[in-house]
Amino acid sequence: MNSDKKAVIVVAILIILTIAAYPFTSTENNWEIYGIQSYSFFQEGKFYPLITSIFTHADEWHIFLNMVFLFVFGITLATFIGWRKFLVIYFIGGIVGGLAWVIYPLIDKGAISLTAVGASGAVFAVMAALAMAKPKNAVDIAEKSEILKFFPYVPGVWFVYVLVMGEGILGFLGIIFYFLFITIPDLILGGATAHAAHFGGMLAGLVLGYLFKFKGDFEDDENAKHSAHEKKYDDVMPVHDYSV
Repeated sequence: MNSDKKAVIVVAILIILTIAAYPFTSTENNWEIYGIQSYSFFQEGKFYPLITSIFTHADEWHIFLNMVFLFVFGITLATFIGWRKFLVIYFIGGIVGGLAWVIYPLIDKGAISLTAVGASGAVFAVMAALAMAKPKNAVDIAEKSEILKFFPYVPGVWFVYVLVMGEGILGFLGIIFYFLFITIPDLILGGATAHAAHFGGMLAGLVLGYLFKFKGDFEDDENAKHSAHEKKYDDVMPVHDYSV
């Protein structure tokens, strides 16, 4: 099975599990059980929501947006970095996002008893990892993909994709734009969105994206990997021309 199919399958399983969990976690009482909260984390030692909060969502619109962006960016990332490393970024991003939320009351004491839910931190980690590592032909793959090619017609989704995957500093400008014009005003106005979790997930994604890029896990394409393999083979077993 090629890497594209594996990427689609793994991301699809994540989406299916998240949607399947929604009926059991979508009530306000269950948010308190499965969501992440600073008070219960530190005072009661309730750590499991670092994972369960990723699969818990507030309403249909909340889960729809997260799953759409997970689908688009998740398949792209998993295709280039492999499904195992994709899962590492996804879950570490979600966990770091949760940790960012539980320490957020150091800035806003009123948030100590507020519960955060959603996969947004994990999704932001995936987007940030792509913005950092930026495989050169990721946009081409998305445009040619039978699964992803209809997303240019979804308002907002392709615009965000272009921002994240943009050449040079464009990806970072897109993320900075989000925090300057959406996060900060929402925090000042007291909005309900857990932007601290988004920020934590984004930082985790940037770090992991850099580390994976540094290790050479992001390849331009399969031909680059194949060429590298042939070069290593030639170095070990040089080919001699005996025709002369």
